[in-house]
Amino acid sequence: MKIPVRHRLVLAGAASLVATATVVPGSSASGDRTSPPQTAAYVALEPQRLLDTRGTEPVGSTDDFGASTRVTVAGLAGVSLGDVAGVAVNITMVNTTAAGYATVYDCGQRPTTSNLNFGVGDTVANLALTGTSPEGEVCIFVRGRGDLLVDVFGYFPVGAGYSPIEPARLGDTRDAAALVGGETLTVAVTAHRAIPAEATAVGLTLTIVEPAATGFASVYPCGDRANTSSLNFTAGQTIANAVITALSPSGEICVYSDTTTDVLVDVNGYLDATASLQPATPRRIVDTRDTGIRLGTPDGDGDPLEINVSGTGRNAQARLGAVAMNLTVVDALDAGHLTVYPCGVRPEASNLNFSIGQTIANAVIAPVSESGKVCIHARGRVHLLVDSTSVVQDPPPPTTTTPTTTTPTTTTPT
Repeated sequence: MKIPVRHRLVLAGAASLVATATVVPGSSASGDRTSPPQTAAYVALEPQRLLDTRGTEPVGSTDDFGASTRVTVAGLAGVSLGDVAGVAVNITMVNTTAAGYATVYDCGQRPTTSNLNFGVGDTVANLALTGTSPEGEVCIFVRGRGDLLVDVFGYFPVGAGYSPIEPARLGDTRDAAALVGGETLTVAVTAHRAIPAEATAVGLTLTIVEPAATGFASVYPCGDRANTSSLNFTAGQTIANAVITALSPSGEICVYSDTTTDVLVDVNGYLDATASLQPATPRRIVDTRDTGIRLGTPDGDGDPLEINVSGTGRNAQARLGAVAMNLTVVDALDAGHLTVYPCGVRPEASNLNFSIGQTIANAVIAPVSESGKVCIHARGRVHLLVDSTSVVQDPPPPTTTTPTTTTPTTTTPT
């Protein structure tokens, strides 16, 4: 498939530190559309671990014929038993002994896409938005070998405006020519038969393959590019990250890379105007490099970073229920992991794993506390970048109308 490349001059600058930020959901780049009434909302959950194969049997095979791992999500960890359109899970590969990739899907026909790439000895994670089987399961196929961790972070009820599709590859520059550093790749999303014209945003997996140098990539709805990143990488690396992005008015998304690389773009589902999860204008809300003070301690006994993400959304009466963010760890001094949660009691789950010296990113949809805050805990000393990308607003309370009584009048005939 030939993908047109847009040549543009892009200026990349340093972001300023915002210790406490307000996330203001912006209008979608797909146009000022009147939002139909919201019938259901994305349900953000306290993160919980559903699977951990460490201490048992590693998963995966060295060919394409291995069995997938089936993980039950419905009825567990707060996920509804029925009427689930899709779930948000974080998958992590650890103790890997053979390089490869992982594919998350609804246990139907396995797609020819990937959600996570890993090498030997890697510990790497990624968020996946996926549908479920009729039995409420998700399937994970691993080509390669290692231990698998699965954490659930939330779900979309039927009617919440999210429609998972059979994952499909929208773009692969290996079929034509690599994306040249400093240029922009334009991908026609609604040209795919499974994405309708009324889609306002999509859930993607972006994969960078063998870049020429260390750098970053950004996904955005074309137009002006924000000073944020969707994925960070090193020279020669193959790495993926989940992205939720609005579509341009013409149904496209753009991918910018500051260095020459091959790019894969896989679509996993779409959102319409009724969805409670809607892309906001991407903003960098935290960058610890500006203070020089790293987050975390080697043993994980330090305090979390508390971020105020409250703001005014498209409905002023709606509470901010969750926020989608891209987390990037930079120059880690220790191996460790990050956990994002709505403050309070920290769960036994992880969102991003890192090793010494690594720069790595992952997406997360985090529940927000009643006071409008999220907390990020680090085991290991790291610089941290946080970019807000989408928000989830709970529907407003129903309006109660008091019926009026009309007293009939009697007319006396003349």
